[in-house]
Amino acid sequence: MGSEGNIWFKYVSLFSGIGGFEQALNGKGGICVMASEVDKYANTAYELIYGKKTVGDITKVRSMDVPRHDILTAGFPCPTFSVAGGRDGMMYKCINPRCKHEFVIDFERYKMRNVRCTECCDEAKPKDIRGMLFYEVARVAEYAQPKVVLMENVKGLISSAKGETMRVIAETMNKIGYVIDFESINSKYFDVAQNRERIFVVCVRKDLVQSEEWRIKGKNVVANCKRNLLNLGVQSFNFDFPAQEDVNVSLIDILEESVDKRFYIKEDASAEILKMLDANGLPDMVGKLETDCIGRIDVKGHDILKRVYSPNGVSPALTTMQGGNQEPKVAVLEATKKGYAVAGVGDSINIKFPSSKTRRGRVGHGVCHTLETTNYLVTLTHEWKVRKITPKECFRLQGFRDEIHELLHENGISNAQLYKTAGNAVTVNVISALMDKIIEGGYI
Repeated sequence: MGSEGNIWFKYVSLFSGIGGFEQALNGKGGICVMASEVDKYANTAYELIYGKKTVGDITKVRSMDVPRHDILTAGFPCPTFSVAGGRDGMMYKCINPRCKHEFVIDFERYKMRNVRCTECCDEAKPKDIRGMLFYEVARVAEYAQPKVVLMENVKGLISSAKGETMRVIAETMNKIGYVIDFESINSKYFDVAQNRERIFVVCVRKDLVQSEEWRIKGKNVVANCKRNLLNLGVQSFNFDFPAQEDVNVSLIDILEESVDKRFYIKEDASAEILKMLDANGLPDMVGKLETDCIGRIDVKGHDILKRVYSPNGVSPALTTMQGGNQEPKVAVLEATKKGYAVAGVGDSINIKFPSSKTRRGRVGHGVCHTLETTNYLVTLTHEWKVRKITPKECFRLQGFRDEIHELLHENGISNAQLYKTAGNAVTVNVISALMDKIIEGGYI
């Protein structure tokens, strides 16, 4: 037991980034005995935060050289599994141009390294090498046999390769001595104002928990995946995942009060945002009403006139002109029945494709959209201006303390890298809640 009653345990962190897992596990009494990360900027940041280097590329670390540990954590690279990525996942492809057969390999074939096509027996190579990194997690776990393996990835992991990816993950973990459970968890329920859904996979060594069939409710993508896996004989257990009930923190709660002017949208970028306001795409819009007025929207149930403005050429704003209500709002085109969504102060707007008329969910009401490695997120201020979400706010949205951001900023980590590392991180609060359940369950 730790000095304050915390359980002391050892853990290994793979694909560490800037240590989102570390922030949570250290707070629960954990000691990191090895971390692995390949990105040079993340490695620089990691050393600044934790005072020690990672071992670098896990594929170059022998299994026997990994220290003994109780928990293995891994937020293995997600782009290859995401909807935004190639969805190649764990797929191999035959190099023979007359064959080009694509297939998923199992752990045993991965360890052989020399993979052959299942159709023509010619050489095959990964479509995306990042999709193979789960097998590095399995390699370490098979040798070290930690009590718990905790993994994180995008929701697309469930449907990647038509469900084959989750089958391979579940069957692999079973074969190396673990039962498995997984769930989709949204960060917004854990006191961070970010709408970020991720799949969390919890694997516990078979000697520590009784295997039992999942208690499945509903027909969502996770439930359907579990039903399919049970039909294949996967060995499961029922982990007590933290409840997802209330959203207690809004984006406006974490915004900085004083922000450097460079974060406000400049005139050229503002022109792109103005494309969101298409006079032909918004209902009840009229032509130019005055110099800076873009149009007008009359919202049902309100008699007050609401006009769409571009104050000072900075941002389009839908403002209340009567009734003393001067709260700025932005009308954003969306591919919905209404045709647009209205963003107010403290909402987030995704401007990755500002002129698109086919995208949904571009406005995050009270919460921020999922952070990415590049910053396409803006928010509306009381001054009727649109500005970017700042790096410090991105760190807050992932549950990192302000001093972590300040440390990196003061040591020369660029804003571009701060955005990237925050977008790649896991949400600390979610990991902390999962660790509470792991400890309460007596798994470590």
